[in-house]
Amino acid sequence: MSMRENFDKSVKMHEACVSDELRPALEHIYFKDGYAYASNAAVLVKNCIEDICFVCANQRQLLNGKLLHKDHYKEILKYNTITISEEGIECVDRKSSRKAFFYFAKEGEYKYPDAEKVLQNALNAKNTSVSEIGIKGNLIKIINNALFESDMCKFQFKGIGNPIVLQSTTSRSIGIIMPFILSENGDSN
Repeated sequence: MSMRENFDKSVKMHEACVSDELRPALEHIYFKDGYAYASNAAVLVKNCIEDICFVCANQRQLLNGKLLHKDHYKEILKYNTITISEEGIECVDRKSSRKAFFYFAKEGEYKYPDAEKVLQNALNAKNTSVSEIGIKGNLIKIINNALFESDMCKFQFKGIGNPIVLQSTTSRSIGIIMPFILSENGDSN
């Protein structure tokens, strides 16, 4: 069996992106300084590119500073082999000889939020005890699907209304979930 020369298809970072024409940058996966980021504003995930992308280091370096649309990432996962270039990612399915090319967003077209700053602020916030916190179940599912090796995560609670930090215990993957405030009767605000 040959090794897959692509992204790890079990890491579905596209699921952590938003579909929102008012926030087009968040429709993309952002590659920066050896990490891949995805966010829908309620969750933010960060994976080490070396952990999730099985191509040579020279090709992985070409991802730096690039934005790849979530729909393109999802399609790329269907192929066996990818080749990364400055313009985008060429895909080949060895069995069917099917090929495709997916372009990165044009440089300067979108400004991705400073995801690393958001993560560092969440990590640096003091852990606090909370007796009750609201978490939407679908956000846990998104984090589980989008983080590499997320089967075992450490949760850090930063207080009511602050992000919950999830760190994989077996990889460099990290994510945050924004909680929601529960009203007196248990409804979300």
